[in-house]
Formats: sequence, structure tokens, C-alpha cells
Amino acid sequence: MKKPLLTLLSVIICLSFYTCVQAQNKIDSLEKLLQRAKDKDKPEMLNMLSSEYLMENPEKTIEYAQQALNYAIDQKDKRQEALALLHLGDGNYYLRKISIAEEYYKNSGQLFKEIDDMAQYSEILKKRGNIYFFYSRIDSAEIYYKLAIQLKTRKGINQGLGTLHANLGLIYLNSGRLDEAFRELEEAISISRKEKDEKTESFALSNLAMAYYNKGLIEESMDYNLKALKISEKNNDLYSISTIYNNLGILYHFLENFDKSLEYYKLALEINQKRKDLYATAIVYNNIGIIYYEKKQLDSSLYYHKKSLKIKEKQSDNQGIASTLHNMATIYQANGEYDQALSFLFQALEINQEINNYLAIIENKIAIGDIYLDLKNYTSAEKYIQESLTLAEKYSFNRIYIIYRLL
Repeated sequence: MKKPLLTLLSVIICLSFYTCVQAQNKIDSLEKLLQRAKDKDKPEMLNMLSSEYLMENPEKTIEYAQQALNYAIDQKDKRQEALALLHLGDGNYYLRKISIAEEYYKNSGQLFKEIDDMAQYSEILKKRGNIYFFYSRIDSAEIYYKLAIQLKTRKGINQGLGTLHANLGLIYLNSGRLDEAFRELEEAISISRKEKDEKTESFALSNLAMAYYNKGLIEESMDYNLKALKISEKNNDLYSISTIYNNLGILYHFLENFDKSLEYYKLALEINQKRKDLYATAIVYNNIGIIYYEKKQLDSSLYYHKKSLKIKEKQSDNQGIASTLHNMATIYQANGEYDQALSFLFQALEINQEINNYLAIIENKIAIGDIYLDLKNYTSAEKYIQESLTLAEKYSFNRIYIIYRLL
């Protein structure tokens, strides 16, 4: 079996939802206070409860936020109304009900702007950037993150600034703009340390680790992932822990330690399923499928990729859909089903060109060229391989040696 070029999926956008190790105690206290609170105090208390429940029970977040919204509207309390809409957005985003979350964020942002709360309005800009990132509208996400950074900088608002630089760094990382990614991620780490924001520090460190991976610097990547893991484990931040486990799976895959890679992917999968995070679960299914390909267990590989694709299609995750289509094409190629493989690759290429995912475009073109070599269609093979080489040199593709092997 030929050495494959499959698309691994790594980091996820930072949601910027903060947790506290004493969260349950705080929830219990708030619920007791709520029972004897006057109506005028209920919107604020319900909003506080809504926020506290987010990481563990987003359905409760939505339930309490809706109650807060009803009280706030009755009392004409614009600030609490805006906060309730924000929490409704967060709860739905966390459940990956993205279009619903987007509408709540828009309405919340309008109210925060109306009452001149620029700190919260800048957070809404960031969250809308997250929405665009999720839909793989990278250019729009970049604009919103930059608008939020400019607003926070102009108003002297430090809270959330580190996360914005980290998210911007992630955009550059996924787009192959590595120099810009390093700049933004290092800025995020610097800010988060000054602010003692360990969640954002861990997130930025794990993404910096994958920037080193994209440069082919595996030892440095491993070091930064382990630094991020230490912080996340200290804070029992399951979201970040699962992301780092996934990253470590990618690194051990690169080192061809497939059993160790699979071990980390399964640890990530266990956390994601416990948290009912379908988006992250789909990512791990994709990567587990790759390991089974490496183990020459093609039926198992296809099984996990189909599970991944089903979730991604349901959530309109275009970047994820393209990655899994690419990988399924590689499996069909290994089975000698070249027409099916090319069909999937051209679908993936079309998606990646629409969202300007240059690193993935390179991988698509390499794979297409490789299939045409198998088919002895040397003219088409040379076209796609040469196009991949041009892009690889421009975007610092860390596996350019694969292209040279094909030429």
C-alpha cells in the first residue's frame, strides 16, 4: 500500500467560555438565592446561573437565559436583556446550533451598542467571528476578530484580548500563513500571562504547538502541547484537554507510532462524547479513520470516516467535510476505485477553493496528481502536481518532499 496523504484535523476555535473549579458550589448558592430573590433581582441572578451552567449543561444555560430574558423584557432592563440574549447564543453555539446562536448574538450586539457597553459589544464581535470561522468563511472571521481587537485596544479593554489574538493566529495557522500565526499566538500567550488567563494561555500554546508541527519541528510541537496539557489538567478544562489529546495523536501519527496515536485519539473521543460535543467528536472520528488506514484496516477506516462525514454534513462544517472527502478518496484509491476517488477529491477541492484553505488545496492537488499517475494520465498528473508545488512553496507546506517524490 502506498504511503497516503491524508488530512488530519487538529485545533478548534477558542470559544472563550470560562470555567471555575468551584462552579457547582456557586451554582448551588445562586439557586438558593434565586428562590428568595425579588423579581427585580431575578434577571441578573438567572443570567449568572445561565453563565455558570454553560460548560457542563448548555441546555440549562438556555433554560435560565430564557427566563432571564422574559423578566428583563418585562422590567425593560436592556442590559440584562442583552446578557440573556448573549447566553442564549452561547448555549446554542455550544450545542452547535450555529444559525440560532448567530441570531441571538446579532440581537445582543445591537442592545449592547445601544446602551454603549463596548466591552460586551467587542465580545459579540468576537463571537460572530467564531460563527464565520465555523462556517469556514475565513475572510469574514478575520475581519470580525480585527474589529474586536481594534475596539478593545481603542477603549483600553484587556479582557478577552488574548483570546482574539489566539483566534486570529488560528486563522493564519489554518490558512498556511505561519509567520502571522506565530506572531498572533505569541502575542496571545504574552497577554494571557499578564492577565493570568490560563485557559487562553493553554489554547494559544496548543495552537503554537501545531504551528511548529506545520513547520516540521516535532520536538518543539510536543513540548508546547505538553505545556498546554499541564495547564488544562490543572484547571480540569476538559474542552482543552480533549483538543490537546487530539494534537498529540497527530504528532504520534507523524512519528508512525500508530498505537500511541490511537490511544490519544480514543482519550479525546471519550471526553468529547461525555461532553456531547459532536463537532469535536467528528474531528476525532476522522483521525481515528486515518490510523486504521495506516494499519491497513480499510473497512474500519471507511467506517470512521463515514461517521465523521455524517456529523459534519449535518452541521454544515465545510472545512471538515472537505477533509473527510479527501481521506475517503484515499481509501477508494487504495481499493483501486479511481473514479470514486477522483469524484471525492474534486468535491473537496471545490470546497477548499471556496474557503481559501490553501494547505488543503495543496493536499487535494497532490492526491489528484497521484491518482492520475496510477491511471498513467501523465499530462493531467503533471498539471496538478506542478500546481501543488507552486502553492507549497508559497505557503510553507511542511511535506513538500512528497511532491518532489512524485515529479
